[in-house]
Amino acid sequence: MSNFRRRVTVLKVFCGCLLLVFVIRLGQLQIAKADQFMRQAAANRTQTIRVEPPRGCIFDRQGRVLAENRRTWRLGIDPATFPKDEKTADQCIVRLAGLLGGDASALRRAIRVALVSSVAQPIPIPGVPSTLEFPTVARIEENRLELPGIVVLEESKRYYPQGRLAAHVLGYARVISEEQYRLYRDILVPQVSQPQDEIAALVADRLYGPRSITGHAGIERTCELDTSWPQPMPLLMGLPGRTVLDVNVRGEPVRVIASREPAPGASLYLTIDAVAQRVAEEAMEEALKRGPGRGGAVVAVDVGTGEVLVLCSKPSFDPNAWVTGLGAGEWERVANDPRTPLLNRAIGGAYPPGSTFKMISSVAAFETLRLAPSTSFRCAGRITVGWRHAVYGCWRSGGHGTVDFWRGMAESCDVYFYELVRQLGLTADSLAFWARQFGFGQPAGVALPGEAEGLVPDPAWRRLVMHESWRLGDTLNMVIGQGYLAVTPLQMAMATATIANGGKLYQPLIVRKVLWPSWTGLPPRVARPILVRTIPVSPATLEKVRRSMREAVTSQRGTSRVMQGLGVSVAGKTGSAEHRPGCPTHAWYACFAPYEKPRYAVVVLVESGGHGGAVAAPIARRVVAALFRLNAGVGGPSGPSD
Repeated sequence: MSNFRRRVTVLKVFCGCLLLVFVIRLGQLQIAKADQFMRQAAANRTQTIRVEPPRGCIFDRQGRVLAENRRTWRLGIDPATFPKDEKTADQCIVRLAGLLGGDASALRRAIRVALVSSVAQPIPIPGVPSTLEFPTVARIEENRLELPGIVVLEESKRYYPQGRLAAHVLGYARVISEEQYRLYRDILVPQVSQPQDEIAALVADRLYGPRSITGHAGIERTCELDTSWPQPMPLLMGLPGRTVLDVNVRGEPVRVIASREPAPGASLYLTIDAVAQRVAEEAMEEALKRGPGRGGAVVAVDVGTGEVLVLCSKPSFDPNAWVTGLGAGEWERVANDPRTPLLNRAIGGAYPPGSTFKMISSVAAFETLRLAPSTSFRCAGRITVGWRHAVYGCWRSGGHGTVDFWRGMAESCDVYFYELVRQLGLTADSLAFWARQFGFGQPAGVALPGEAEGLVPDPAWRRLVMHESWRLGDTLNMVIGQGYLAVTPLQMAMATATIANGGKLYQPLIVRKVLWPSWTGLPPRVARPILVRTIPVSPATLEKVRRSMREAVTSQRGTSRVMQGLGVSVAGKTGSAEHRPGCPTHAWYACFAPYEKPRYAVVVLVESGGHGGAVAAPIARRVVAALFRLNAGVGGPSGPSD
């Protein structure tokens, strides 16, 4: 009997456990996964038709259009209304091929591929021209009755009305890539209003579709989405339109559950001044045609806010050519172009700065050596160092004679700066410290992809990377902006602006204002200056450096005399950076204006261009004139100089 009771007890426990499992599973299905199953049920009984939205437009700081949208037409097919009868379908295809002026057999194959799709909405026909001309669209519409199931799909295509202007800033937008779609496909449209219908609310409302237009470079890429919100908010990407249809068991539409029209993305106002940008690009192109230079960059910034008014990189590209995609041969030609037109040299190219770095070397000398401007050295055109008698020459082989700080900067005497190291003890660690303070060796932080860090070397870096000790010659090279030191034109522009404004290093701004579309309910967003840090340098030191740069313009033997007679007072520093034996030097020029109350800083680099004063400075003159809306004129003499 006891054995029987034991079996009954075991059976009760088993039944209880089994019942508990059923209860838990039922709760899981009806409560924990209820939302999932409701969405699946809604998806089974509905069909969603998606309409891609136009992207937000991009303007310069004055409202000039830099990127907009143009309406285009594409041939499509509606699987639900295309003839099922083979004979009728063939007549339709032959008629359509005649209107398109193409091959009926090729069109027949393309339509078969399209009909394989189970999507119950009009879709593009593969293999036909991606964009239809308006006369073709008109012919198709005129023959509408003879073309059942054939539709003309209206699309929005990105267009850059200024052509190549600011191409590296803008980038380009085109159909989403497979990689982007994998990243973006699960992003939902932000709920900024109550859903029209409970069923429609259960249907996944995805922000991106397989034919969405997305940014692939430049500001088009970085401003695709605004991720500062709890849920990613469309920025340039607009609000897709959609129609949710109730369908029967055969997938045929019964009624419209909910509908939403597409809406554009936000309008972006950049800090770029299109007038000055065009002047910079034209001046750079002319310089590259005249001389040996193979590329270059121009950067102009507002010294009080960090706003970037000019960001030019040459050679460039036409973003309109990238909207529909390049052919394999054309892409190979661009990718293998030795001039690297896709490289944004203004932010992605790192170069030895040459004598423009003497601005930083001067700060280091005054702050660590307590250098007096009257301290003089004798320049005979070269110095010799060490038991091997290594020669370090000045750019003026005949020498500058006796040189104090004012002449050393105005005439860019290399020997003067060598002697700061050799006789007064200016160290590599000090140079590296002040270089990093002014933003070198780290990205400036502009909202564009592809920014380079550059390199600020020091003894610790050489031991770690090269497993060698730092030598005196390394410091002699570094003090005049040579050796391992590498900076970007944007970094140099921000450093020049920091010297001009009294020691405030700003993060460069490229987006000035965002105007959100009405559907978001968001107020306009106006960018504010972002102060990275205030440099721990005395005002007296900065004033000495600024004055020496002004004397480079006004002095009879100054290297920046080309900036004379401009109508605004300019202070500048030339540079000619050696980079490869047997090649012309990189030509640099850095300046700010007006000298008395600085407003803009301008930096020019011409790769392998030659002397900074003769090649880069004239370009800067034209850009400064454009920023102040002045006539550039001819300027002062610009003979051989550093």
